[in-house]
Amino acid sequence: MANPYSEDLRIRAIKLIDEGTGPTDVSKILHISRGILYRWLDQRRLTASIKPKENWRKGYRPKITDLNVFKKFVDENVGLTSGEMAEEWGNISSKTIRKMLKRLGYTRKKRPMAIKKEMKKSEKNSNASLPHNRQQDNL
Repeated sequence: MANPYSEDLRIRAIKLIDEGTGPTDVSKILHISRGILYRWLDQRRLTASIKPKENWRKGYRPKITDLNVFKKFVDENVGLTSGEMAEEWGNISSKTIRKMLKRLGYTRKKRPMAIKKEMKKSEKNSNASLPHNRQQDNL
């Protein structure tokens, strides 16, 4: 979202309306919408102030509010996947868990258990680079 209009612009707009200029003309003069002018008039009528709201949060409030408690929870449940952590925490999605893990700097566990590789890449490459004599295979 964009930043709110400054208080001096709000005061100037309301002052022009109070002096008798119509909202449509004020909106054209100051290059703002009529709807915002009507909102400022309603705000002044209800609260006797036209100051912009302070400390407002865009979007939803996070479900995990205390990161220290969540960090302790993660440290106690190191072996769990994000889905299992979500079930343990309760009433939260695995996506939210992953978002908070990222915020704390943790990487997520993608597999429930580690899979052992049969051969390392370096060993595969070294075996492929060995010369192969086809004549010996034909004997």
